Amino acid sequence: MCMTERLGYGRWEDIKLEVRRAWQFRFNWWLKSRTPNELKRRVDALIRLIEKENEEIAALEKQAERRRKAAQKRREQAGQSRPTAPKPPQKKRKTEQTQLNAYFPTKPSGSRP
Repeated sequence: MCMTERLGYGRWEDIKLEVRRAWQFRFNWWLKSRTPNELKRRVDALIRLIEKENEEIAALEKQAERRRKAAQKRREQAGQSRPTAPKPPQKKRKTEQTQLNAYFPTKPSGSRP
């Protein structure tokens, strides 16, 4: 891929010579034995894979951007729907004893069944 970028797409003979000369591939007999046509097919397959990966990344970024915009819009709408008038005063909290009395009412004295 890098040699294709450096030498240009379509110069398969030159790419083959560079692969044979490169020290990184000195023991890679599979790559050194490829014909220019096979190198072309391999580079094309790699380019398709890279393009597909880039499209997936772009789609994920676009989806994330849509989500961010939707969240921002919801926040703005929630901010607009809040009342501008002051809140009504809250009820006083019952004391602990009044809460107990509500659960355990006392029986009137003097009246026994």
